[in-house]
Amino acid sequence: MLEDPVLRRALDAVHHLTDPEPPWLGVLEGACGLIGGESATFIMVDAGGQLLSAQQWNVDPEAERAYREHYVQQDIITPKALGAAPGTWLDTAEFF
Repeated sequence: MLEDPVLRRALDAVHHLTDPEPPWLGVLEGACGLIGGESATFIMVDAGGQLLSAQQWNVDPEAERAYREHYVQQDIITPKALGAAPGTWLDTAEFF
């Protein structure tokens, strides 16, 4: 039995990733709790690079708005992600 409440909440959220509407905030909050992060973002784009979803936890609403309205088109990850195999780890530091 899991005694760590942070790990328990994270795993509970992950078990619902296949739900019609996954609990992204729970997953992101859980990931931050496990690694000691302060914020998290899950971004999904279609095959043409158009933003489908941007789920964020503990992110400044103004930064989220600016990303959606402007920076998504300049995201350095998107071009690499479009042709990547499922499960590929993309490291922003490598792209810089």
